[in-house]
Amino acid sequence: MFGKKKKGYNYELDAVNANAVLQNVFAASHQQPNTIPFDKLVLRQPVDEHKFTRSIRLAAALLIITLIMPMAVIPLTRAMAPKAIVLVSDEVQGDILRLGFDGDGLEYHNAYIYTAANGVEYAVAYNPDTKTIDFPYHSGETMNIYIRSTEGNLIHFLLIPEDTE
Repeated sequence: MFGKKKKGYNYELDAVNANAVLQNVFAASHQQPNTIPFDKLVLRQPVDEHKFTRSIRLAAALLIITLIMPMAVIPLTRAMAPKAIVLVSDEVQGDILRLGFDGDGLEYHNAYIYTAANGVEYAVAYNPDTKTIDFPYHSGETMNIYIRSTEGNLIHFLLIPEDTE
């Protein structure tokens, strides 16, 4: 009954006799008799230990990957982030104000100034290669300079004339 399965022979279990043997084993070991019907015990499948172990290892690996993933993504996003935009030069030549920038992502064609006297005026010229923008310059007026970045940010500079008193 408990040996290796012979080829071509199918073992069959007599549930009534097997239940009686199980109850005798419990009685001989001074244990409480079995209350679960024997046919229900037979229907339960044994656990395939290899499948179970592989499933646990796979779940553990996926959990570790999930926990480590943010550490791998943060350096990548920092490496791909554009360089910060910084004003590096400014000069006035006649009635033109030239601003020079360092960094990535300026929308030169959308740059404009606002003055109380003249309202909105767009950049006269811009050069993405040298990263410069030329605006009309009105001496003695407060100028609000607005430049958009490709990330959707709005950079605002305020140019206030000095008091000459």
